[in-house]
Amino acid sequence: MAADRMWEQDREWFVQHFGDRTTRDTSRVADDRSRIWSPLARDFADVARDLFVGRTVADLLDRVAAATTDVVTGAAFAAVTLRGPDGTLHTPAATDPRAATLDRIQQGCADGPLRRATSPSGTGMAGSPDLTKDQQWPEFSPLAVAHGVRGVLAAGLFPPGRRRGALTAYTTEPRGLAAADPDVLLVLGSFAVTALSATEAVTAEDLADVVVTGPLRTNDAICRAAEVLLDKRRLSAEDAYDVLSRAARDLVEAWWT
Repeated sequence: MAADRMWEQDREWFVQHFGDRTTRDTSRVADDRSRIWSPLARDFADVARDLFVGRTVADLLDRVAAATTDVVTGAAFAAVTLRGPDGTLHTPAATDPRAATLDRIQQGCADGPLRRATSPSGTGMAGSPDLTKDQQWPEFSPLAVAHGVRGVLAAGLFPPGRRRGALTAYTTEPRGLAAADPDVLLVLGSFAVTALSATEAVTAEDLADVVVTGPLRTNDAICRAAEVLLDKRRLSAEDAYDVLSRAARDLVEAWWT
């Protein structure tokens, strides 16, 4: 019962600070969120400890991509894609070389999962359970299928500035990602966004020179994920908290079991 009450109090605090979009101050939230009793912050911190074991932002992105293949049901490989200032797509982290090829394909297509996931008017997510049957990306889909990809799920990354990107899971099986939880991808992506907020670099080589000088601010990752839920999916603060708490707990359980 004590644990349940802690979650209830934490939810009330979250709603208080995130409920009014017009007055939301995420910098203050990040400071306040350091309170040790927050069970949501505790779960995010558990994830952060496993992600931030390297020295550089490139290391962190590699860990995020690897974690995606470990915990996203049906994912055969995963990648972090970033769009540079000139519009060029870069693949600084991937668990399979096909990811970079797929980004080059997206570069030449009018639409695709990355463009959809990062659309200003979108929900911050994009996906297709079976690219052979889904007609939403008529240029991208047949080319991806030719490289053995049958489905995708992408979560948009929105660090400060013009640069945007996505964390994408790929499957080689028909409907291989049908059971995947997009909110787990959102939480993993929030850590990538937090790390990327300190740099404008987009290539693996440049990101390898960006040293992580201190511990990850777990609360910043919570804020980045909350912003997507509140501003893009238009969820209430109550629903956003429920999404984050469930996804974070599922992520911790999947990674540690």
